Amino acid sequence: MLSLHWFGFIAGGAFGANESAVIAFAATNSPSATAMLTWGVFDLVRGKKISTLGVCIGSVVGLVAVTPAAGFITIPQSLALGILASIISRLAVHWKTQTCINDTFDIFSC
Repeated sequence: MLSLHWFGFIAGGAFGANESAVIAFAATNSPSATAMLTWGVFDLVRGKKISTLGVCIGSVVGLVAVTPAAGFITIPQSLALGILASIISRLAVHWKTQTCINDTFDIFSC
């Protein structure tokens, strides 16, 4: 549900059904999926099980990372942005568990 609203917000910023809206839509969808997959693979590499909550957080991290640039970047750039944002956020979540920071929903980390 969140993704559908996000797509409407980003693609609707083009004020029409044109090439800019299509590029913004694709540039929003790609990093979200890439960040979700990267988050899951990162957990597997670290010896953890893939969790539904983890991949959902990864998906939202991808959406948040691409929002300012969605209408201005290409698809390969958005894929790289999704991977980078997911890895940085996952490392921040892991770092947070090593400290005494009380961040239940990982909002600060992500």
